[in-house]
Amino acid sequence: MKLFPSKRIEMIAMNTRTTRFTLFPLFLAVALVPRFQLQAELAPAERLAPRDASVVVTVPDWESAATALRRTSFHRMLNDPAMKPLTDRIRLDFIRSIQGAMAEKDLKYFEEFAGLLKGQVTLIVGDARGILENLEVPPVTFVFDMKDQGGKLADFIDRSLKDEEKAHVVREKIAGGELISLIPAKETKTEDEEEKVSPTVFMAVVREILVAGFDRKSVEDILRRGQGGLADSLVDNPVFRADQARFLRGTKSWAWVNVAAMVKIAKDKAEPAKTEPANPFAMALDVGKILDAIGLSGWKSLAIGMDFDERGGKADLFLNLPEAERKGLFKLLATEKRPSAPPAFVPGDVAKYARWRKDGQEAIQTLERAVTEAVPTFAGFFSMMIDQAGKAKNPDFDFRRQFIGNLGNDIISLQWAPKAFTLNELGAPPLMYLIGSGNPAALLDALVTAQSSMGMPGMNMKEEEFLGQRLVSLPAGVAIGPDGQPAGTKYLHITTGRGYLVIGTDRERVEDFVRGGSKADSLGEIPGFRQAAESAGGLGTGWLVYQNPVNTLKMMITAVKNDPGAIEKLFGAAAFKTIFIAPGSVPGKEAEGKTMKEQIVEYVQLLPAFDTLVKYLNFSVSTMSTEREGILFRNFTPEPARR
Repeated sequence: MKLFPSKRIEMIAMNTRTTRFTLFPLFLAVALVPRFQLQAELAPAERLAPRDASVVVTVPDWESAATALRRTSFHRMLNDPAMKPLTDRIRLDFIRSIQGAMAEKDLKYFEEFAGLLKGQVTLIVGDARGILENLEVPPVTFVFDMKDQGGKLADFIDRSLKDEEKAHVVREKIAGGELISLIPAKETKTEDEEEKVSPTVFMAVVREILVAGFDRKSVEDILRRGQGGLADSLVDNPVFRADQARFLRGTKSWAWVNVAAMVKIAKDKAEPAKTEPANPFAMALDVGKILDAIGLSGWKSLAIGMDFDERGGKADLFLNLPEAERKGLFKLLATEKRPSAPPAFVPGDVAKYARWRKDGQEAIQTLERAVTEAVPTFAGFFSMMIDQAGKAKNPDFDFRRQFIGNLGNDIISLQWAPKAFTLNELGAPPLMYLIGSGNPAALLDALVTAQSSMGMPGMNMKEEEFLGQRLVSLPAGVAIGPDGQPAGTKYLHITTGRGYLVIGTDRERVEDFVRGGSKADSLGEIPGFRQAAESAGGLGTGWLVYQNPVNTLKMMITAVKNDPGAIEKLFGAAAFKTIFIAPGSVPGKEAEGKTMKEQIVEYVQLLPAFDTLVKYLNFSVSTMSTEREGILFRNFTPEPARR
């Protein structure tokens, strides 16, 4: 299949900073114009990109994606009449902000070009070594498909060239088309200004297809590769081909990163020259050893595939990291395929639920081994901390045997929405950790002994009995009140039950667990949960996360709408002095910027009542599974029921 028919070819070389017709509007158009569709004559991204490409991001059929997007709750929310004041204001602020970088005439060109974009959109970053070798000319190329807008594109280019004032235009015929070069005019600089050579952008237009990049050869290679006249495309890379077959084919959009090439460059750059004198500190922090110990040296690629339809949105993220080369932190991620569904005692009102079926003893050993390999000089200190825990109180105490030796293969974390819109509550919402064990009482004893050896003066541990269960409260820092001042001691409340060591930041939640659980419906039984979990990979992968931000968002949005000063009261005025956006600014004049606080408050105030938004919001479920070829993360957000 050929990339293009034998038709008119136009090549444009232009300066990105001095030429009106720049890549800036082209790049923004990718995000702003949902009207792309795959052209039968245009080869897919994997056949256009070179085999040694570092990054490829593509939307194969944006028109189809846009159609699917219009069926989602997100699109319906943006088009809700109650949202119009906010969406209109954001659109206006965006246009005003880019007017500072574009004259009025430039903005019209941008809007016209954006209207032509309808087909495939692809970003290709070539060999990453090119970035380091020549920072002025990055190996970046764009491919745009205007579908049936070829005539309009040609007319647009002709008009923009005639209107060009800051570049010299040279047009010449080449086989099958025309080459147009826009040579940047030299800028007048004062003696104090540093002379800089601006990069040149080459653009090839073949009827309705436009290819743009900073390197002419890269642009021409994409044309030849698409026509089958040049071998070694990305599809010939066996690593990419395997990723594509499993996770990328048929998705609405995908991205692929050649991680192995990036890691090699990082290791090569970090390696000191042999002529340099030995640096003890550098030797202690050997970047190559650290990357190897973490496990990055075995990581080949990263693949992301995204899809969405009337059922919901789905994203797959795959780390191509074969089991034989997996070590360090990636070995730590290796998870047993065990049930990860929420137990019956997990209530449905949690904001977040996570369950990890990882052998605790193996996890500690893996972490200790990674530290030893990464920084040998620090390894002894790390091991000593474990071995000496609790010795000050009891010389015969063995933390490894009594705590680590009793760890099971089940870790659960629960989080609820903050109780109030305060810095202390938002920074530390109610949390509970459940650590599975065949002997949770031994874990509690070991934890108390270890903590008593390093307790802070004046912050004493409290121990009592609650409904027949041992309940220990360990000091865990200082609570901050609504006025930003210290408001007493924070505690971790620890007990045991149902085969778990229970650690919670909120005593009320811990007591509720001891009583037998919340009266709220179980998380596993809420409508849509199990179906969403199956769409995200199932309930047997050994790692599952459920998140529902509705209650937290309601609290934050309601608080700011009722009190515009709530954000400043929460975080302090200093956090919002940064200029965030400058709508209305014009070239040559000082921008009249707004602070981040002003912008956020203004947007939140324009939001409709939360009861209007809640019907468009829903929970999400994520899973992780360990496979022989790598590690797969999956996320699914179901569409909320129509109300």
